[in-house]
Amino acid sequence: MEKTPPGDAPSPVKRLPPLPAFPALSGLVDLKRARVAAGLGLIWAVLVSLFHFGGFFDGAEERLLDWETTWIASAPAPADKAAYALLSIDRVPSDRPWPWPRLDYAILLRGLLPEHPRSVVFEMLMHDEDPRYTAFDDTFSSLVQRCGTGNAVFAAAALETDGKTPPPEGALALPVLGPDAKEVKDGNAAAPAAGLPARYRSLFWPVPTFSAGSLVGVANLGPDGDGVLRRVPLLFQVREKLLPSLALAAAAVRIGADLQRSEVRPGREIVLRNSAGTVLRRVPIDKAGRLRLRLRSPGLPLVRIDNDDFVLGADRVDRGLAPDVPLSDLGGRQVWIGATDPAVAKPFLTAVGLRAPVEVQMAASAQIVRGDFLHPIPKALASLLFLVTGGVLAYAARRFHFGRAILLIVVTLASIAAVSLLAVAVANVVFPLVALGVLGTGVILSGLAAGAWEVGAGAGEPAAPGEAESP
Repeated sequence: MEKTPPGDAPSPVKRLPPLPAFPALSGLVDLKRARVAAGLGLIWAVLVSLFHFGGFFDGAEERLLDWETTWIASAPAPADKAAYALLSIDRVPSDRPWPWPRLDYAILLRGLLPEHPRSVVFEMLMHDEDPRYTAFDDTFSSLVQRCGTGNAVFAAAALETDGKTPPPEGALALPVLGPDAKEVKDGNAAAPAAGLPARYRSLFWPVPTFSAGSLVGVANLGPDGDGVLRRVPLLFQVREKLLPSLALAAAAVRIGADLQRSEVRPGREIVLRNSAGTVLRRVPIDKAGRLRLRLRSPGLPLVRIDNDDFVLGADRVDRGLAPDVPLSDLGGRQVWIGATDPAVAKPFLTAVGLRAPVEVQMAASAQIVRGDFLHPIPKALASLLFLVTGGVLAYAARRFHFGRAILLIVVTLASIAAVSLLAVAVANVVFPLVALGVLGTGVILSGLAAGAWEVGAGAGEPAAPGEAESP
C-alpha cells in the first residue's frame, strides 16, 4: 500500500448523488400506520361499547345528565304559565297531630271552590276509617262532588304486605299491550312480569265515601341507589291490576286523557288517549315503569299559598273583605294540596336540591302535560357511533406528535360536551357523554401509539437506494 506523502491531505470520500425517493415505500409505511391505528381504535371502541352496555358508566352519566338538565335555562312552557297552584301545609302544629281529620280538608275545599279551580289533587293519604277522621266524611264528599265529575284526584300507597286493602273492584286499571298483557290479567305469577313494574300485594286506599267516582293514583316515591331521586314511577302492579301513579292520574285529568282508552307498552311507553281515541301524549318509561325527571331551570312556575294564609284569606272573603293572598289566581288552575313540613313529609334529594314529595309529584305531572321527555340514544346506535368514531379519530391521530394529540383530545372533549348540551337543550336528546369522552381520549392515544410504533419499527428498515455512503 502506498503511503501518503508527508504534507498531503487525505482525499475526501466521494458520495454518489442521491436517487429520487420511492413514493411506494412511504405510501406503504403510511398504510401500515393507518391499519394499526384503525385496528387499535376499533378494539378500544368495542371495549367502550361493552362497558356501556354493561352499565359501567351509568352512575357518572346520570350525574352529568343531572347537571345538564338542571343548568340549561329555559323559559316556562306555555302549558305551565297559568296551570298549577300549590296549597302547602308547611307547618303542622304540635296540638294538631298529623294526619289531619277530613274536617281540615273540607275547610280547605270549601274555601277553594268559589275560586273555580280546574281540578284538585290531594297528595296526602286519606285511608284511615277511625271515627276521629271520618266524622266529616259526608260533608267532605259533598264538596268533592261540587268539584265536578273526575276533577278530584286522591292518593293511595302500595304495600308489599297482604294485611291491608286489595285494589277495589272499581279501581281503574290501565290496559296493557303486548305479550305481558295476559300475565297481568291472570295475576298468578309470583315474580314480576317481564317489562312491568314489581308487584305489590295491598294498598292504603282512600275511603270510598268521598273517593268513589274520582281518579286515584299511587303516590309511592323512592330514590336511586346513590340517594338522589331521578325517576318517578308511573305504574304500579298491585295483584292483578296495573294502577296509575298520582302524577300520571293528575296529568290525565289536566289534559283530558281517558285512562281506560289509554294503554301501556311495557318497558317502552304509556300512550295517553282522549275519549275519542286520539293520542295526546306518548310518555317514555323504563322497564320498571318509571319516568326520568326533567327538572328545568328555572323551576315550575306556580302560585304557592301556605295553608294558614289560605284559611285566613278564605275567611276574609266570607266576611266580604279583600284577602291578603291572591286567591283569585287559583281560578282555572290545577290546585295541589300537600304537606311540605319536613316533620311529616320527608323531603327527597333531587338534582335541584331537597324537594317535598308533593313538589316531586307536581314536577313529574307537569312534565307529562308539556311532553318534556328525555330521549337517550339507544345503546345499539351508540355502539355504532363508537365504532365509527373510534376508527376515524385513530386514523386522523396517527400522524400527530404528542403535543398535537393532547390538543386534539381537548378539542374532541369540548366538542362532545358542546354537542351534548345543545342536543339536550334543543331536542332533549341525551348522548352518552362519559362513554364518548373515554372513547375519544382512548382512540386518539391509540392513533398516537400507532404512529410512534411505526416510526420505531421503520428505524430497522433497509435504507432507500442512494441514501447509503459509497465505500
